[in-house]
Amino acid sequence: AGGTVFDRRVQAVEPPSWYIMSPPFTAGVFDASLGGEVLTFSVKNEDIIDDQTGSKWDILGNAVEGPLEGERLTPVVHGNHFWFAWAVFKPDTLVYQGREGA
Repeated sequence: AGGTVFDRRVQAVEPPSWYIMSPPFTAGVFDASLGGEVLTFSVKNEDIIDDQTGSKWDILGNAVEGPLEGERLTPVVHGNHFWFAWAVFKPDTLVYQGREGA
């Protein structure tokens, strides 16, 4: 069960941020605004692609191919925690499960 999860409901800062989780055990949260525009993202062939320019992004918030190559999103401070530790203190946490084949 791999894949990338985007959750636009994560609103760590204004303007909206994007949250990505990609196995194994990595996550990044970034301010999705760049040059006055708020980017949105999709996964195509396991690549993170912005919907506005078609640029390819890595898990660190760097545009690695396309018109925005060389640009970098501003990281948002967040925490990566082991589930067993998190669940003890936050038992009502919503857990996502990827779709089969996603």
